[in-house]
Amino acid sequence: MENTQHADTRQEELAIDAVIDRIATKFPTLDHDHVEQVVHDEVHTLDDAHVRDYIPVVVEHSVTEKLREEADPVPLAERIPQEGDVAAPYRDRGGDERRSESAGPLLGGSL
Repeated sequence: MENTQHADTRQEELAIDAVIDRIATKFPTLDHDHVEQVVHDEVHTLDDAHVRDYIPVVVEHSVTEKLREEADPVPLAERIPQEGDVAAPYRDRGGDERRSESAGPLLGGSL
């Protein structure tokens, strides 16, 4: 049982580390150490929680809301792409001539 608890604790620590990295990426104008401290403070408010599976999700949501008030807005064009960023899928916004005639009215075709 002790090994299971240790493994669960380690998984939670890794998940919290990932939360810190995601939040620090969302708020590049905030100091990484500050983000880390706010996350750990929030984790400690949940020390008595019996169910630990959702701690990282709850902490990420709560800290993101708190830090929105502190962070300076950064236009998306000025944001430096980070390793692991995924580009938004390309969507062709072309005219109706590009749509399939057999698609039907719900998919952009005509009857």
